[in-house]
Amino acid sequence: MAERLVFDYAVEGFFLRGLSGQVTPRLKNKLRQAGIDLDQKLLPAYPFETWLKCLELTAAELFPALPEKDSWWMLGELMVRGYQQTPMGSAMLTLLAALRPHQRLGRLQKSLRSGNNYTVTRTKAVSPTVAEVWVNDTSHVRYFVQGLIFAGMLLGRVTGLTVDILESDAEGTTYRIAWKEPQRG
Repeated sequence: MAERLVFDYAVEGFFLRGLSGQVTPRLKNKLRQAGIDLDQKLLPAYPFETWLKCLELTAAELFPALPEKDSWWMLGELMVRGYQQTPMGSAMLTLLAALRPHQRLGRLQKSLRSGNNYTVTRTKAVSPTVAEVWVNDTSHVRYFVQGLIFAGMLLGRVTGLTVDILESDAEGTTYRIAWKEPQRG
């Protein structure tokens, strides 16, 4: 398998836009030591391990009082907010917001692949307002993806949204996404 890479749009969206004003000099130095220098022009891509280490440092620095799963969920939400401010993210998320929930989830792999070269997803419609999505991310990254899915679904004004982890193993994580049917009339 090719090296897993995270592209500069994702790094820009998260660190430079999503975390705008929150990256302390201490965190910036830790990120530089881990392989992402926010004071230099971003590289076209970063190894997944560098991205992961930088997310770990960020979660510990910004949300030290939160349980790990909550801090990673927050990072996922911040990723969507920041990515929305990049040219690529703005175009992609505007399109996704116009789609119905099942359609949006059906495009999840393509959406996530705009920021990396490795994400694989499988989506299954369970009912008109419930879907199950498997993503090939594991460990605490699953909470990041959980927050990312939640924030991405909210862009389309979905109400009553829940994103729960059904199961996680060495291969990936399955999420159950549920929402309320919009009121007609």
